Amino acid sequence: MMKRTTKLAPEISASPPSPPDRTDSTADIPRISSGCTVLDLALGGGYPRGRIVNIVGDKSSGKTLLVTECIAKARKMFKPLFGLAFKWFYDDAESGYTFNTQQMYKDPDFTVLPKNDYHSELIEEFESNLDKQLNLCLIKNEVLLYALDTFDGLESVAGRKRYEKKLKKYRGKNQDEGESTTKEKGSYKTEKVTSFTEFFRNQHGKILRSDALLIVISQVRANIGVMFGPQYYRTGGKALDHYAAQIIWLAEVERVEKRDRVVSVVIKARVTKNKVGKAYRECFITLLWDYGVDDLSSNIDYLFDLRDKRGKTKTGCEIKWKGIDYATKEHLIRYVEKHNEEEEIKRAVVDKWEAVEREIAPNRKAKY
Repeated sequence: MMKRTTKLAPEISASPPSPPDRTDSTADIPRISSGCTVLDLALGGGYPRGRIVNIVGDKSSGKTLLVTECIAKARKMFKPLFGLAFKWFYDDAESGYTFNTQQMYKDPDFTVLPKNDYHSELIEEFESNLDKQLNLCLIKNEVLLYALDTFDGLESVAGRKRYEKKLKKYRGKNQDEGESTTKEKGSYKTEKVTSFTEFFRNQHGKILRSDALLIVISQVRANIGVMFGPQYYRTGGKALDHYAAQIIWLAEVERVEKRDRVVSVVIKARVTKNKVGKAYRECFITLLWDYGVDDLSSNIDYLFDLRDKRGKTKTGCEIKWKGIDYATKEHLIRYVEKHNEEEEIKRAVVDKWEAVEREIAPNRKAKY
């Protein structure tokens, strides 16, 4: 039997918070499961602790839901398995979090947002909040997941001052005199990027030492009028590109309807940067309303090759499990859930993924 090369988070890594050792191997980096098997595989084992992860996507691409799923799984699995306290802080900078987590996960005690519904408005405020949470977790020996949703919802102190100055001009006599307020000398509105770059420079070392996970969600934007190069981009300048250990781009590829109503969407996740695994790995994830990430459905899609390269559902595919043919994916899902065979499906998915990785690995003699 071939040895597996991808070390998945054992639902989550059991290592306590501590300064990680420097090593050429990424296999021993403690990780937190995303809650989705195929995404964990695409990431090389899950989200790495002590690192920064950037999730990028348009509306309805599942950015917030993926983070919610990660928190929900970590909350349930961490302490019972490893005896370590797991703490999260969801910084809802956009004030747009609306998921009913008690209903989704059938847990009346589970709420993602802080009890006081506190969120950052300024980048400097976000840095202060993160620093406070990191210090608390270091003292209490807790594992922290800090999520910022989204970077686009923050502004800088300098940017706010510029905006307030502009409002005063509109309200004051300068507007009556016809003075232009459209051009701000010298700022070029770069304060936000500058502040965020300073934040990363100041905090990335502390994130590493505390073994915490920082997830930054970014909204995708269109490159209007671009004929060459990428059609979309996200704010944050080069800072996120440089400091993030993983960058994941999400896109909706299919909507699933029942009785003419959309009940779920399928998203494509593409890992464009991965310092702790192999980049440019892709997967398709099913997001089910009022349920969250449908890990079983996503696993079956991959295991039986039920989607084409664009993520669309293929027709005429054979679905055969343990020698039995199933007419539809839904029939197999009902069987697997009834007989509690989710872990068997998961192991089969991991085996298939690893077989592909071994097949495409370079088979060359050593150069040195």
